[in-house]
Amino acid sequence: MEATTPARLRNSSTVVLFGERHCGTNLMQQLLMTLFDVRIEPLAYGFKHWWLDHERDRRKQLLGLAQAQPSAAPSVLFLVRGPIPWLEAMYKEPHHHPKPPNMSFQQFLTRSWRSYEQAHPFRYPPQGAVVESAADIFSLREEKLAQMLHMGLRLPRKAFIQYEELLGAPQATLSEIVRKLQLKWRDELASESARVHALWKVLSRKYDPNGRAKAGMRPRSMSSTELNGGTWQRSLLVRKLVCTRLNVSVEREVGYLKAMVRICDSYVAAADPSLRARLSARNSGNELLHTLGPCSWVRPMALTPSQPESMCADYLHLPMSAPSATCERGERVPRIYHAVGEKKVVPPEVTMNAASSLKGFEVNYHDDESAAAFVREQCGHEVGQAYACFVAPAYRADVFRFCALFSQGPPPTTTTTAQLHSRECGYPRLPPRPLPKMVGGVYIDTDIVMLVPITRVVSLCDGASLGHDIPMDRGRLPGKQMKVLAGVKGHPLYRCMLGRIIEHAQARYIPTSQAHLLNITGPSLLQACYEATQLDAAQGGVLITHRDSRNANYPLSGLVGPSGLVAFEQPKQRDYPLDIRQTEPRNTWARQDMSTPDRDEKHYSELWRANMVYSDQCELGRSANRTMPRAAFVKKSARIVSNLNEALQLQAAAATTTMRGGVMRGKGGRNLPGPRSALDA
Repeated sequence: MEATTPARLRNSSTVVLFGERHCGTNLMQQLLMTLFDVRIEPLAYGFKHWWLDHERDRRKQLLGLAQAQPSAAPSVLFLVRGPIPWLEAMYKEPHHHPKPPNMSFQQFLTRSWRSYEQAHPFRYPPQGAVVESAADIFSLREEKLAQMLHMGLRLPRKAFIQYEELLGAPQATLSEIVRKLQLKWRDELASESARVHALWKVLSRKYDPNGRAKAGMRPRSMSSTELNGGTWQRSLLVRKLVCTRLNVSVEREVGYLKAMVRICDSYVAAADPSLRARLSARNSGNELLHTLGPCSWVRPMALTPSQPESMCADYLHLPMSAPSATCERGERVPRIYHAVGEKKVVPPEVTMNAASSLKGFEVNYHDDESAAAFVREQCGHEVGQAYACFVAPAYRADVFRFCALFSQGPPPTTTTTAQLHSRECGYPRLPPRPLPKMVGGVYIDTDIVMLVPITRVVSLCDGASLGHDIPMDRGRLPGKQMKVLAGVKGHPLYRCMLGRIIEHAQARYIPTSQAHLLNITGPSLLQACYEATQLDAAQGGVLITHRDSRNANYPLSGLVGPSGLVAFEQPKQRDYPLDIRQTEPRNTWARQDMSTPDRDEKHYSELWRANMVYSDQCELGRSANRTMPRAAFVKKSARIVSNLNEALQLQAAAATTTMRGGVMRGKGGRNLPGPRSALDA
């Protein structure tokens, strides 16, 4: 299996094939050679089965070539197979890993793994050099797939193909390979009928590693039951072993999470009903038994026992849109990074985000004191009063974020970009620069760590960007997530939010149940404003780009976009308690227990229990309305936005608009209210 290093650079018609035993590498090699104008490199960059302990240097050469000259690097094709049928096939024919006669399946799964380089791959006892080793077959699969996935991230042209898809939908699978690897069909296969004939001719035979057809015919099609390992009538002990040893995150990345859910859910149903509860205390990323339900990818059932699985399943299927990588008409959302925190020192998360995912963005960071001044200067006295009315820092942060994104007032003359520096992270101090006029931008909570460039999370092209939030009240109260937001100047969505927050502060609105606390300034209110403004095309509409999955099992614990995890939320004691009883909020907080320092440390739900939503010094004038039915609320919000949009249009056409006694003339001579604050300007 030795081969010399390639003497010259390979072009894009060269294909390198990697895949474990029983994953269809022989069949794929024959398909490539028969249907496409390609050259197969079987050994130059390592053996196709990806020996763990050998040939690492050869694979590094492939990566080096891909990074140095992407256009000259070979295309790489990875073949994978579902865990259950792969384990069964390896037990039946353990190539390069001879097993003694009469070994049971359970013994095979738990024995130490060694692969040998020998002429007769099944001869026992084994002979020849050991080319790879692992603790067991599960560790072998996990490490090998993880290495392939890691390499795939750094290759210009690659494709991960499931063996089941190759047999179940061969034409569609080959079309995907052509697109991803940029392959060309052979000249004699110009017509579709010629390609289909050649394809099925190859699929009807079995092949050895040298490309020779073997005796016997390959079935033309396989049922989904066969492709996924049959009904898998193995013992509960074997199923427990498989369901607790396979790596969830790796299997998800290669597309086999649903297959694991199907197998392992049936195991749990057949096992002792109390098994799920007994295993929950020692669950980890590799132990599936109580983590495979839909709520495991939203919020664990242990934290919210009343959360129905059906609600989680519906939440996971909510539509999301991937932001466009390029803007045809140029970027309309300014590159300004807004953040507000507890302390004057810039949090390390903001520093890291600015240095990695938001390069080139102006940073507008504020603590509570400077945020209050910013809100007054940018959004007017009335919004500033609303900011000061709220006791909970979280509610004040909500006012800041919507003001910063909506703001179109004059820039403060003394405000400068936050001077980022973090000795721990080693980032240099940035020179102070005057902030540009606040006209929208991007807002990110200070405990959010971005994992990808911001352009993959929000759209800078137009409109507003936000996410789905986990529904409250057993799914009856939907919400929109606001940890990461973006928007253009004066977007109706953020205008609606500021207007409704002012109304709530004026009415001293206090919800009657904890589930509705997010109606005051948060995700539930944002949902209502979204429903009222989503069809407004004047400002580009609203794009839902991610969903929240706080407290979910890794790798979905954070903000998840269409292609996976995009941001991680720093863990908190409240969200990840050492003792499950710590998740129960205290009911004994009383108003007299709350000194000013105490209040700033309390969660808004604790302040609500102590009837401390609004400050006694709140100067915002009271109004009579305290509550409003949801349907009427949405209708009124839409009407407010429509009127304010008309006011904006009149303001833009100021040359032809007459101003008389502080009153603007609308359509048909209808009077529109004059400006009370920057919200109405």
